[in-house]
Formats: sequence, C-alpha cells, structure tokens
Amino acid sequence: MNNTIIHHWCGETFILSPLKCIFWEKEKALILSDVHFGKTNHFRKHGIAISSNIANIDFVNLELLINQFDPQKIIVIGDLFHSQYNKEVEIFAEWKKAFNSLEWILVKGNHDILHPKIFETLNIKIVENLVLNNIYFIHEASKNLIEEHPNYQFITGHIHPAVKLKLGVHSVTLPCFFFNNQQLILPAFGKFTGVHILKPKKTNQVFCIANDSIIAYQKS
Repeated sequence: MNNTIIHHWCGETFILSPLKCIFWEKEKALILSDVHFGKTNHFRKHGIAISSNIANIDFVNLELLINQFDPQKIIVIGDLFHSQYNKEVEIFAEWKKAFNSLEWILVKGNHDILHPKIFETLNIKIVENLVLNNIYFIHEASKNLIEEHPNYQFITGHIHPAVKLKLGVHSVTLPCFFFNNQQLILPAFGKFTGVHILKPKKTNQVFCIANDSIIAYQKS
C-alpha cells in the first residue's frame, strides 16, 4: 500500500494512508480511531445477519499497516471495541500476540466500556486523553476544550468524517481526514462504520479516501 500522502501539520510530519490511519514519523506512532472490533458480533447476537468477514478485513488492514510502517507504538483514539465483551475480543487477543512488543495506547472512547482489567490483560494502556509534543489526543473535543488550550493541536475521532463530492449529476460520499487550524479529525478505521458528512470551509484541508487512493478535496 504505497498510495500515501505526506502532510505537514503543526510543525510535524504525518503520513496519511488510504487504510484510514496516519503515521507520525517523529514518534514512530501509528494512529487510528473508531475501529469498533466486536460490532459485527454484537449485531449478530441481536439477530442481524452481518458477515464476520468484515471484522477480518480490519485485522488484515491493521496488520498490513504495522508491517508497512514498523511503528513503535499504536495509538487508538477511542472505540477500539464496540460494546460489551464478545468473541471478537478473544479473536483480537489472539491476533495481538504477534504484536505485543509494540506499545498500545487507547484513548478511551464512548464505546470502550469493557472492564479495565480486560485492557490490562491485553497489555493496552487506557487513558482519558494523551498529550505528546503539544498534540492533544482525545476521542471527542468540545469547542470549549479547544478554545481553552490554544497552544495545543488536537487529534480526534468519534464523528467518522466524510464529504460529499459532486460528479456531474451524481454524487459520492467518501470518508476523509479533516483538518482545520487546530484539529485533525480522523476517519473511522473500522469497515463496519457509518459516516457523518461535513461541509468544508475554505480554511479546512480535507483529504478524501477513494478505494486505495487519497484525493485532496477541492471546494467548488
């Protein structure tokens, strides 16, 4: 997967991947959000037929990214798991054994409701927020929080950002990396997630994900 884009933001260099994550070169950190492992199993448990292959795709993609970037740490900005304990947590635990040498940090999201001892068993550090080199990681940042910390840049998730592109009389909705002066909102990493359409302003930098490519959004 070489269709990446190098993007400089707040004095740092990030590599944007069409697999919906970023790599922070200085920190050797792979950063992603809203994986929602366990969501397919959660739906099947409630009688909704969802293919387990969707979750398998997320495991494959995450392994591809680890092999590509060779990170020292993985930072998940919320919603690593979708809900209560189910079989996918056990699948994740078995899968993760190959990558236990990495430092895993989970910035807690609203869906991360598993007991803290489970994360301890998985060797995942779970925190409410994280600050590295004046970058503030939090699952969802309120306007007030951002305004209270003008010297921080924020990397968040939660809303699963996307934009709608017009193609003649038709349109297409694409997940995206959504930048403004003080915040980067990451796309949802998980395959089985919805999107929230945002309307970029001229001050925003937006990079859309179309299959295995990244496209810079041009406001018409």
